Amino acid sequence: MKRIVLIILAFGLFTIASNAQTVGFNHKTGKYLEVDGANIYCEEIENAGKPTLLFLHGGFGNIEDFNSILPMFADDYHIAGIDSRGHGKSTLGTGKLTYKRLQLDVEAVVNHLQLKDIDIIGFSDGGIIAYRLAAANRIPVRKIVTVGATWSLSDAELVGEIMDDLAPDVWKAIVDSYQLHNPEPDVDRPVERIVEMWTDKTEDGYPLESVENITVPTLIIRGNDDNSFPLESAVELAAKIKKSALFNIPFAPHDAHNKYPQFFEAVTKEFLNKREECGRKSPWTAADKALAGQILQDTLMNRVEAMALEVIKGGFNAGDGYGEVWIRDYNTFIEAAMQVMPDEQIQENLLAFFRFQGPDGDIPDGFINSNNVPRSEDGYYRFSELEPRCAAHKNTVETDQESSLVQAVYRYVAKSGNRAFLRQEVGGITVLNRLEKSLLYLLRHRFDAAHGLLWGATTADWGDVQPEHPWGVALDEHSHPCLDIYDNAFFIIAINHFIILTEDEENKKYWAGIRNDVIKNVKAHLWDSRRQKFIPHVYLDGSPFPEDFDESAIYYHGGTAMAIEAGLLSHEEIATANAAMLANVKASGAPTIGLTVYPPYPEGFFLHKGMYPYGYQNGGDWTWFGGRMIRQLACHGFAREAYDEIYPMLERVVKNNGFYEWYTRDGQPAGSGAFRGEAGVLYKAIEDLRRWARLVKQ
Repeated sequence: MKRIVLIILAFGLFTIASNAQTVGFNHKTGKYLEVDGANIYCEEIENAGKPTLLFLHGGFGNIEDFNSILPMFADDYHIAGIDSRGHGKSTLGTGKLTYKRLQLDVEAVVNHLQLKDIDIIGFSDGGIIAYRLAAANRIPVRKIVTVGATWSLSDAELVGEIMDDLAPDVWKAIVDSYQLHNPEPDVDRPVERIVEMWTDKTEDGYPLESVENITVPTLIIRGNDDNSFPLESAVELAAKIKKSALFNIPFAPHDAHNKYPQFFEAVTKEFLNKREECGRKSPWTAADKALAGQILQDTLMNRVEAMALEVIKGGFNAGDGYGEVWIRDYNTFIEAAMQVMPDEQIQENLLAFFRFQGPDGDIPDGFINSNNVPRSEDGYYRFSELEPRCAAHKNTVETDQESSLVQAVYRYVAKSGNRAFLRQEVGGITVLNRLEKSLLYLLRHRFDAAHGLLWGATTADWGDVQPEHPWGVALDEHSHPCLDIYDNAFFIIAINHFIILTEDEENKKYWAGIRNDVIKNVKAHLWDSRRQKFIPHVYLDGSPFPEDFDESAIYYHGGTAMAIEAGLLSHEEIATANAAMLANVKASGAPTIGLTVYPPYPEGFFLHKGMYPYGYQNGGDWTWFGGRMIRQLACHGFAREAYDEIYPMLERVVKNNGFYEWYTRDGQPAGSGAFRGEAGVLYKAIEDLRRWARLVKQ
């Protein structure tokens, strides 16, 4: 009898629906879709304007099995559920029943209903289908949550034998529910075909190694007493899915969500609500819990957050003193702007960059009202019939504009759920296709084949000033092209975002291959393993600096933070990087971890008059990048460090009553006094710290 119970719990086989809920599936208000010889039943619970949460049930079950947990999500989602072929009200049709067949059924229903921005909760067989859907990536899945869902046949080899011993009372419950709902209740055929599906060793069966193709965030939930999905197998699965988290519920059986709904709700809601996937350590210590309480009650964070939103209300230009909307700045405050600015204006700014996109796919730095610029013959400004109100310009020493735009579009779509934006056309070309053109521009025009990495001009870390000119923003015969970590980390992040945005499976594979090669080449050419840091520049045609200058001793703070976001450093390497940055701050006398480089380039190495040691981008303190390091610390389990290191940044915002572009070594504010990039990164860093704290408290 123990083995019989095991299989009933092993594949999600049947869960008797709980008492009627206020909100739930009823098998009365849905519709049928004919798919390859079967009528597939689907049901929706409308919630206009909300993203979709799709429920996929387990073996021998139906959508009503979710009614006990469905009300948890009803306020935040448009709800949809599908009875699998041969289950519930869906007919079996002809042909072999496989996980691939069920996957294709779901894809057909999703496309027919025109569901967008889909999160999936899949129990057992439904979770297996969810893995296949996410790996194939032919429908717009954002995140998946699985409960008791294995990924390989090895966890399910005794299915047929155990089915032969199925207890009569359990079997009667299965049959009664099936006959109640199904218009063609021939019990024997579905049972035979379901068992065949569970024992299928072909590529149409379990997802197996294809789970490595899953790029969407995935929450894997299992009950600790679920013998059909061993903990070892769950751990192995979590290691194969890059953006995954594993939640093992103590004392819980296969249907852990029904046994302990309070745990399921807390963790699942936190996971679904997260926009950036932040890592964490577990279990939480008493110190973690105390820190979480301190963060959630921190009034200084509340004050700076309110100040940040207020300054972002002032416009979309980088700050006072700047007339342009710059893409590298907009990328850092777009999510905060979405809190306080109209959606149509957010979209318009993004579309403006596409209207100025060059024929080879390049993206300008920024655009400005055309009435404010002269129509000169020097070619500095570009004009477009698609955007007659503005003029644009491109700083060619940089190699981050294209990557910045991909990231900004991703952040808009991820936060708004508006995937329709990707289908908008600019000059007859969709936004999504233009994004790909921008990435292809980098491969065709800024890619060094010998090293397999992007190149740009010589700058101080992420900066936009080359040393050969007093204001060196344009590549020319005096420039020294080179490779650096910032441009390539930014490119990796952009590719990761594009893979999520595109729905074309071949596109995903192509760009995943490019990304993987760049990651390998970064480690091969730009990582100094002895010093545990990134090499500032690998020159392609000589250095602009004296031969006896040891540039390799300089530590690039901003590029390192971006490398962490790109997934290039391990947990231990992140800890080492943060320790090195703190040591640099102490040695330099700089006020915060926003220090750009250490040691700075010597006097006279840059012709720009502001690039003296500890000036501007040559050792100045920029929250614009220091805040990004704080975010990475918060997202990778270093919450205490993040909280301690953000505090001087928060205090100086209040002290100076504003968000300044950068700070001198003695803490004096400099540059724009309403710098929206600083406001944006601090807003997001505060948000990340609070997210961590809420998770701990829950």
